[in-house]
Amino acid sequence: MKQFSQIIRIAELTSSKELNVLVDPFILEPTPETSNQGTAYSVDLNLSSTDEIPAAWVGREFNARIYINNGAILFGDEDYPTKCLISPYLNHYAIKITSKQPYPII
Repeated sequence: MKQFSQIIRIAELTSSKELNVLVDPFILEPTPETSNQGTAYSVDLNLSSTDEIPAAWVGREFNARIYINNGAILFGDEDYPTKCLISPYLNHYAIKITSKQPYPII
């Protein structure tokens, strides 16, 4: 478990678009889940940002690669995509990130 308060980078897998967003402090705590296929590490983050986010990123779910801590922590790729949904609220944006990876994230 690590606590972060910084800029995250969201890179859409189906295009070359990237978005840098300053988010409120959060804790990254992958949860190990064991099944017949082995262990997977699950991440479910609900982040908040007051940064202005372009309309092209808002209101749709997409597969992404997420970079945290200047790229030191990365999750999401073509084989194990991370789902990202950015939704507008009154004075901020909610960013929901869900992922399952076969390897430890931190």
